[in-house]
Amino acid sequence: MLKNITDFFKKNSMVSVAVFIVLTLLMVMNYSCSTNYIVSLVVSLIIWTVVSVLAVINKYPNKIFTEKFSLFRLVLALGFSICSVVFYTMTNRDPIEYFSVYNLLLCFVITLWFYYTVIPDITVNFKKRLVFSFLISSALTFTCLIYLPFESYISNIDSFEFDCFNFLDYYLFVFFTATVLLALLLNSFKAKFYWVIYKGLVGLSLAIFVQYMFLNSHLSLLGVANDNSAGTAVTIINLVIWIAIFVAVYVLPKFIKNAWINTYKILSGLVLGYHIIAFVIMLVLAPSSVFSTTVEFYTDTSEQFTLSNNNNVVVIVFDAFDNSIVKDLADNNPEYFDGLEDFTVYTNTTSVYDSTVTSMSQIFGGCDFDNTLTIEEWLDKGWNSDSTVTFYNEMHNSNYKCNAYNFELPLKEYVVGKYDNIKQYETEQEIKPNYFNINKFVDEINLLSFYKVAPYALKNFVSFDADAFKYYCIYPMSDVASYSNSEYISNMNYSYVDENIMTVNHLRGLHSPCIVPDEIDNCFVIMNKLVDEMKSSGVYDNSTIIFMSDHGWHNEDATTDGWGATPMFFIKAPGVSQDDTVFTSAPISTTDVLGTIIVDTGLDGVCKYDTSIYDFDENSSRVRYFYDRVRDPELPDVYSTGKLWYIVKYNAFAKYEITDDSAIMYGVDPFTNGNEILPMKEYFG
Repeated sequence: MLKNITDFFKKNSMVSVAVFIVLTLLMVMNYSCSTNYIVSLVVSLIIWTVVSVLAVINKYPNKIFTEKFSLFRLVLALGFSICSVVFYTMTNRDPIEYFSVYNLLLCFVITLWFYYTVIPDITVNFKKRLVFSFLISSALTFTCLIYLPFESYISNIDSFEFDCFNFLDYYLFVFFTATVLLALLLNSFKAKFYWVIYKGLVGLSLAIFVQYMFLNSHLSLLGVANDNSAGTAVTIINLVIWIAIFVAVYVLPKFIKNAWINTYKILSGLVLGYHIIAFVIMLVLAPSSVFSTTVEFYTDTSEQFTLSNNNNVVVIVFDAFDNSIVKDLADNNPEYFDGLEDFTVYTNTTSVYDSTVTSMSQIFGGCDFDNTLTIEEWLDKGWNSDSTVTFYNEMHNSNYKCNAYNFELPLKEYVVGKYDNIKQYETEQEIKPNYFNINKFVDEINLLSFYKVAPYALKNFVSFDADAFKYYCIYPMSDVASYSNSEYISNMNYSYVDENIMTVNHLRGLHSPCIVPDEIDNCFVIMNKLVDEMKSSGVYDNSTIIFMSDHGWHNEDATTDGWGATPMFFIKAPGVSQDDTVFTSAPISTTDVLGTIIVDTGLDGVCKYDTSIYDFDENSSRVRYFYDRVRDPELPDVYSTGKLWYIVKYNAFAKYEITDDSAIMYGVDPFTNGNEILPMKEYFG
């Protein structure tokens, strides 16, 4: 049986090559797909064991030592194995652990072993074919690994706060090694297979070029919008064109006989030359921000853990902490509220929006609903409204220093003068990030590049992450201060000043993809640690402490037990002392927060702000509105640079009217209960 297997592989070298390619790709994907290092190690050991067994079956070691030694062949094999190791390292992007080193060594040995034994005898034709191999390989890899990623980056430059030098070396390394690997791997096939695959690669390069240059016209905004709405006819026509290109590439040689090889060589050169020239022109015309990052505003995080010896307003916003969780804990785990006896917990709250950007600007900037505005017009209208300006002016007049952390504000200039730690450089500053998440950037930009070159039949299966093109890097004094719950806990060492303090901290809370039980514990640790700190320092009694969320569960994550409209809200007002935590079903809203702070700070005599939570009790009746982002197929798409996944998912708001318990929202379909559907002028979120 062993002899039969050996004979099979000897007669079918292409099968050996195919098996090797598949196993190598599995190795490349292994670490990228697995978050468990032990699982990754086991999988890699299995894969390399299979490769080794195949090598032994083919008696590769005997061939290496019994055949006539070829220095040129050995050099090619060494080059192939070195490039394999580099490509493996760059694509896995993992820290060097002991098993990573083990895999790298195996990768080197096996690829050296493989390539030395499967390449054909070194002949003139082999060397001539190598030229063709490198030309078509570089045409494909330059397009996919240099031109398209940079074109996607430059076309979305307004969404980035980092320059191209943060990822340029990565793509250059991957381009070089991928080109060498593809060319040498292509050259390892026997002649009859070589030309079949070569024609296919020529067809692929032409199809990709035609797709993103001519066939993406259905996209409303080429290269920026993830528009999966292509109809069946468009999808079929697109697929037919791809098939026609490949058929033409394979059929044409029958008509032009011996001239087809040079013709395809010229075609490959033209594709490569076009992209090189286009790439150079693109760089020449690119804005300066592509090559250097400058910022005008920044968030000073030096006082995030500063309290006042006198009066404090401390607001901690736990992202996506839903009121359904609060109710469940109150019923089944009341021990969570130990230490929070002086707090009143509102179990009937509503938010206005279900996203952080809109909710935080509404809560603390008075940005009320208006779907007729762009995001800039909306922010300007809210943050510069008379009531909002008056609120922050009166807080400053009362010796309050107002600080805000981890706001998701697209334009910081709107809060300059309101929050004291949002500052402006005297001149624009060129900055370099302390940390750049190359993994996240490469994954997202490659996905976008694939989306642009893929036919619509494949485009329809592509969707972008909700946080695409966000938080790739952390800069000195960046918006991302102590944001994660665990990090915030570890940094809760406070200093004190004499001026009054109002501080707003937006934390990750229970936002997906967190492990909810663990983060619930962390949120309550933060609450109790702050309370204990303020009690021990003697500032607790004359302080307002608010623990809240900007919204409940995001609607795509929600079940029947939660919804974006139902955020948590705990408050301890100055001078309040209670024997036990009070739970109330008074109908309050996030629109009441600034009004509540006005009352608690004693500014209600000079500053009015619509409503506060003190205007309502359990017997009150009021109408509250919640605006849920939805996608209405009857309305046109709207766009906002960056955030590609949201662009196709939402294009309108469903307006909910809530008159009773906000829990009535749980699981409600926005299109089946008579809600008014209001189109967006520009994407909000």
